[in-house]
Amino acid sequence: MTRLLPFACVALLACPAVAQRDSCTVSTTNVHEHIGATVVFCGTPSTVHAPRPGKEAGDPVYINFGGAFPLQTFKVVVSGKVAGKERKHLVKRYRDKALRIHGVVQAEADRPIMYLQDMKDLEVE
Repeated sequence: MTRLLPFACVALLACPAVAQRDSCTVSTTNVHEHIGATVVFCGTPSTVHAPRPGKEAGDPVYINFGGAFPLQTFKVVVSGKVAGKERKHLVKRYRDKALRIHGVVQAEADRPIMYLQDMKDLEVE
């Protein structure tokens, strides 16, 4: 039995670890019902827009779901501070991709909005 223990340890280490992903808790159809809640939103953006650097305070990138601005159902804002050097790549990276976003849903002008706190909270599915 003790001879098998090293082999069992090697076998366990050789198997790739599978990270458990949070399941989606909201989509464009019900995100408005979760103002103030921490959620995992899943959806494909209608538009991803990055205004010219310096044009808007904080150099945000806007990810709109359920329609283009100003008729979007839900908007995610990635500030330039959060995006860092990756900002210039975000439009291409997230346009037409199914996304999974973790964060707190807030309300702005009676519409749900999320301000991304960390790029780790936004991933392509």
